[in-house]
Amino acid sequence: MTRLVVASLLTLLAAPALACSFVEPEPFVVDDTLEDAEAPAAPVILSMTVTRGAEATRPLGDEPAISCTDLGFIELELDGPSEEVGHRFTVIDGDAPDDLGLPGEPVVGLDFAFIWVDGATDDQEPLSLTIEVVAVDLAGNESAPTTFTVDDPGGSAGGCSTAPGSASAIGALAALALVARRRR
Repeated sequence: MTRLVVASLLTLLAAPALACSFVEPEPFVVDDTLEDAEAPAAPVILSMTVTRGAEATRPLGDEPAISCTDLGFIELELDGPSEEVGHRFTVIDGDAPDDLGLPGEPVVGLDFAFIWVDGATDDQEPLSLTIEVVAVDLAGNESAPTTFTVDDPGGSAGGCSTAPGSASAIGALAALALVARRRR
């Protein structure tokens, strides 16, 4: 995977423009024939980071770097069994971006990236919302909810502090790392 990340970084820095594409999370399939009444444990959040859209400039010039610089990311890492439990996400408070990529049904995995078009500017509006995550087991039993708050002040001090021109590479590398982890 290290070679993939290094090759991707070099490509990002050398290419005049690249299109973004991301792998959709795999749906978690409940087996209605299972007889089990025990709910899974509530999800445990190991980490959560927010990266905001940034002005698209190359490290050595003013040309657009890649088309992903206008994307915002909420990256979430959960703890627990990945094969036996899916996770459902719901915004329960606040104003989520209209195109926030929360899946509507339970999905497989422990590492998630929710992506939205945030704007190719370094001056972002504030972001404040609460998201609930519920674990769902193979029999369809649901855990107690776990909530987390996404709070970013916006402005030019947004959620990610990187060197000028590097936000696109960092966001794309984070997405590549998540894709690579999901394929294992």
